[in-house]
Amino acid sequence: GIMSREIEQLVERRIRQWEAQQRVADRQAKRPEEPGAAKQYPAIAISRSHGAGGRQVADRVAERLSLEIYEKQLIERIAESASVREQIVESVSSDTRGHIRRWLARMFDEGQFSDSDYLHHLTAVLLTIVRQEPALLVDFGAQFVLERSRTLTVRIVAPREVRIKRIAELRGLDE
Repeated sequence: GIMSREIEQLVERRIRQWEAQQRVADRQAKRPEEPGAAKQYPAIAISRSHGAGGRQVADRVAERLSLEIYEKQLIERIAESASVREQIVESVSSDTRGHIRRWLARMFDEGQFSDSDYLHHLTAVLLTIVRQEPALLVDFGAQFVLERSRTLTVRIVAPREVRIKRIAELRGLDE
C-alpha cells in the first residue's frame, strides 16, 4: 500500500545517504577499520508514558542535534518487509554484517531474547541503523539492545493529571 511504498522510499533515501557518507569517510580514513570492529554510533533511546509529551521532547532533541528519529512503528514495518530489511542490512559492510550476526546469535543462544524470527529481524534492523549513523529511537526498548556506553536512555514521564489533560486536548475529548 501507500505506507509500504513510503517506507521503501525512506529506506532507499537513507541508504543512498549512508553510502555517500561512507564513500567520504573511506576517502578521509587514515587507515582502514580493523575487521569486526563495527562500532555503534552514539544513540538516544527515549521511552515515554502515554500523554507525557515524549514525542515533543524527541522532536526538539532530534532538531537540535540533527538526528533522524526512528519510531517503534517504523522499525517494526521495516523488519516485517523482507525486501526493505535486506536493503538496510546489505547497506553495511560485510564485516559489520558479520558482527551483527554474531551478536544476534549470542543474544538468542544465551536466552536473553525469545527465539522469534520477527524479534531477530527487528533487532538486526536496529543494530544496522546505529552502525550507520547517530540516531534517536522512540518507544523501542533499544536500551536492552544497544551498547550501554554509547546510548543515552531517557524515560519521559508526567503526573497522571497532566497526561489526562494532554490526551484530552489532543483528541478533543473532555477529561
